Amino acid sequence: MAEINADLFYQRLSRLQESWLNQKASTWANADCLCIVFGNSNDNIYSKPAALHLFLLGYEDFTDSIIVISKGNFYFLSSSKKCQVLQQQVDGKGEGFALHFIEKSKDETTNAENFSRLILNLKKGGAKNVGYLAKEKPENSYLTQFLQTLDESDIEKVDITNALGLFFAAKDETEFVRGPLLHPSHVSSLFDHHRQ
Repeated sequence: MAEINADLFYQRLSRLQESWLNQKASTWANADCLCIVFGNSNDNIYSKPAALHLFLLGYEDFTDSIIVISKGNFYFLSSSKKCQVLQQQVDGKGEGFALHFIEKSKDETTNAENFSRLILNLKKGGAKNVGYLAKEKPENSYLTQFLQTLDESDIEKVDITNALGLFFAAKDETEFVRGPLLHPSHVSSLFDHHRQ
């Protein structure tokens, strides 16, 4: 089972929300909520959805999932097992966010109802624009069904690809590699030493 640091999860989720809300108009395309769809990590291990999962969860195997963040809310849509793992490790262990876990069903009609209910909740919270990653095109039918439901709603999709990239460029102290770093001249002298 994945070990998720609940304290770090809430700290980083708060940091993301703070960046988004403080720079909503200037950087985040006026997005009223954020939606990150994560398909298969084998497609591109350097993708922004994979980076977000690593950033928040410290783990990138929560593929075929959807994360939606609105002010004070974190929605996670995925398989029953992934929802349970995440819920057991982070729910109720931090402050500032209501966590919502929506389990994927084998029945497409149930999934469509869950998607519509989520979109209705976002709209009740005042969402007119949802920030998403325009270049991400998942091939999973569950994820494409969600994006299609979003397209059919009256919420406008705005691209937050650049904003998320800028957010990831700024590191906090927990993201830096600890330990001695070698200067390039030291590396070349090590190679010279081992050639002899």
